[in-house]
Amino acid sequence: MLRPWKEFLEQLGVPLAFYHRNEFHTAFRRPDIDLPVILTEQEGALQVLVSAEEIDACADLEELKQKVAAGLEKRGSSPAA
Repeated sequence: MLRPWKEFLEQLGVPLAFYHRNEFHTAFRRPDIDLPVILTEQEGALQVLVSAEEIDACADLEELKQKVAAGLEKRGSSPAA
């Protein structure tokens, strides 16, 4: 994991879990979700925070970080400052 990405994730102040493709499909049985993806869990349901298409469209790490921060803010889980 790239250090800038790891540091960004650590400063979010939200619980995180990482899954390899096979682990994700075994744990959640959600073939409808394209990977890679960044998800949140709200009231026991998975919600797409940043889709595979959005991740692929990011020009760089900064753009991905902005998408994650904006998604969390929109869902009321804004990143720690």
